[in-house]
Amino acid sequence: MGVWSLTMLTTRCARSWLLAVLATALSAGLLTACSQPRQGKADQPALGSSYRGDVLGVPEVLTAAVGGIELSSGAGAVTLAELQRRQPVLLLYFGFTNCPDVCPTTVADIGIALRGLTPPEQRAVQAVFVTSDPVRDTAAVLAKWLSNFDAGLPRPFIGLRGPVADVDALGAALGVPLEPPTTAADGTIDVEHGTQVLAFVNGTARLAWLSDATPDVYRHDLALLTKPFGV
Repeated sequence: MGVWSLTMLTTRCARSWLLAVLATALSAGLLTACSQPRQGKADQPALGSSYRGDVLGVPEVLTAAVGGIELSSGAGAVTLAELQRRQPVLLLYFGFTNCPDVCPTTVADIGIALRGLTPPEQRAVQAVFVTSDPVRDTAAVLAKWLSNFDAGLPRPFIGLRGPVADVDALGAALGVPLEPPTTAADGTIDVEHGTQVLAFVNGTARLAWLSDATPDVYRHDLALLTKPFGV
């Protein structure tokens, strides 16, 4: 288990890695696609060493402003705060369906991990995927793509989309670097996004997983996160 702060390593989905900067530099747009946090200085971790994921040095919180940002799901408008009220554990991941490697691997690993839990544990967890490419990722595209990963689970994964400005603001507020999609001269669309998965309990995320987390790591930690709720 590691403990990390806002210092980031970033990478393009083609797996080239670059060193990013702190939050002030992120606001200037200095990041590349598919970023992930690295280990940083410990800052009073709130979780014990039993977890195999990474304890956040500073927890991310669904404040009234952040948790109240409305995004669109296949069933209509919804907020993260509302989704958190429905389930004890909310898993949040930003990405896009055309991502060639990190996104499908991460979402698939979450699905595998959930299928390794007991039915009550499965029902206590809601996985949420927020697209950073809303023009191409329509509600229908999101639903079809996510169905590849949540088969057999009692709670289908929820895909959310919204204006790029709102999605980027949400990511920034939760420590996930995002940039609007850009189109290169050859027509390639580049989508920059953080690759960490945040685990929210009671509106606060104290635990996250990086892109190298395995299904066993997710399963182990999710069993611990759901235990206080009697499942």
